[in-house]
Amino acid sequence: MFRVLAMSFRNLAIHSPGVLDGAVSDAFSWSEFLPVKQRRMFLDEFSRTLIASAEMETYERLAQLVREWKAAAEIYAQPGLAKRLRAPVQLVDGGSVAAPTKA
Repeated sequence: MFRVLAMSFRNLAIHSPGVLDGAVSDAFSWSEFLPVKQRRMFLDEFSRTLIASAEMETYERLAQLVREWKAAAEIYAQPGLAKRLRAPVQLVDGGSVAAPTKA
């Protein structure tokens, strides 16, 4: 049953992307912060992963995908954070790391 719903979702993505975009915006309000190109990528990846998850009857990958895209939206929502993440990282050579000890 869930596979049929997933296929319907995918068909909307292909044939009525505007309708699906509105539905996804309602379900994942944070997706508004994604640029248009990334939002389309999210919709495509979400629909493909939804179908695969329904086929396998396991949804961990779908949940992970949503978490990752939400994190991307959080970065786009905070321009200062995006700027900091794009900055070069300064590597500090602090010497060798001590081997862990048993507690």
